[in-house]
Amino acid sequence: MENPRTVPPEIVISDDAQALYTRLAAEGGQPTPEEQAAARQLHDLGLLRDDPMQGYVLVDPQYAGARLEANFFSISALMLEQAASISDAFKPLRATFDSRAADAAGLIEQHRGSEAIGWRMGQILSGCSTEILCCQPGAQRRPEAIQEASTRDLAALRRGVAMRTIYHEQARTGAGMDLWVSTMTAAGADIRTLDAHFERMFIIDRRIAVIPGDHILVDSTDAVAYVVNDPGIAAFLARQFERDWEQSTPWNDPGKAPLALTTRQAAILRGLEAGTSREKLAHQVGISLRTLAVAVSELKDHFGVKSAFELACCWKEWQAAQGAARS
Repeated sequence: MENPRTVPPEIVISDDAQALYTRLAAEGGQPTPEEQAAARQLHDLGLLRDDPMQGYVLVDPQYAGARLEANFFSISALMLEQAASISDAFKPLRATFDSRAADAAGLIEQHRGSEAIGWRMGQILSGCSTEILCCQPGAQRRPEAIQEASTRDLAALRRGVAMRTIYHEQARTGAGMDLWVSTMTAAGADIRTLDAHFERMFIIDRRIAVIPGDHILVDSTDAVAYVVNDPGIAAFLARQFERDWEQSTPWNDPGKAPLALTTRQAAILRGLEAGTSREKLAHQVGISLRTLAVAVSELKDHFGVKSAFELACCWKEWQAAQGAARS
């Protein structure tokens, strides 16, 4: 099989080839024996053509370039068509591989570390054919995690896979979440939030489930995930997902406010957004610096962020979302 990463070579015209083209355009004639390598390059690029009577004849670069561009576009279209057919061509083998993997690893696979977990998740999701159910209880997602998930999830949606995701209510304040949700829902995903405790899990085609193992391997500092290769367990978890889904709220519900804030908390957030110094902000709110530090720390936990800057950004996004909802 040809290397799947093979692409047409970059178009580079050597100095010798340019010099030959310039000379032939100015003086006419034919390439000398020393110029044969340059002549072959020009010929391969369509800048020289063979004429039975005249030998090599110059070709208009605009015409030659247009033909070459058309050829590349044709190749690109063919490669895209072939790429789109890969999933269907490989699909009959997925069940065989998954069965083999399950037999080799047992009913439950253990994967340690974000890289290993991401690799296995990519494998599983690339073979998904009908449905992905996700529960994401965290209040905040790292930008790099969002980017990785977007690439993977959009590929599944383009294949016609149905995708439903439940986030915790506090995720509405996460930096970049509104943009990510807009992108995913436009592609066909359905996203909701739930103001209650629920467990993180992924259910793929109701036959495979992925659950976290951190609470089991408490002596490990790395993330741990378990892949459960059992349709019965996956179906059981899917029923739990459906119950949570019925209680959840669509992300784009205009009447949904992500957080309830006290007057003091709102004043602190406005001060942080304005860049007010801690001393001045404490004086404005009427509290001590120590009390202000505690209040800011509580707000960070409330919004699921780590810095005052992220807190101010979340507050700004929340205000914008509320303004859009009222309009």
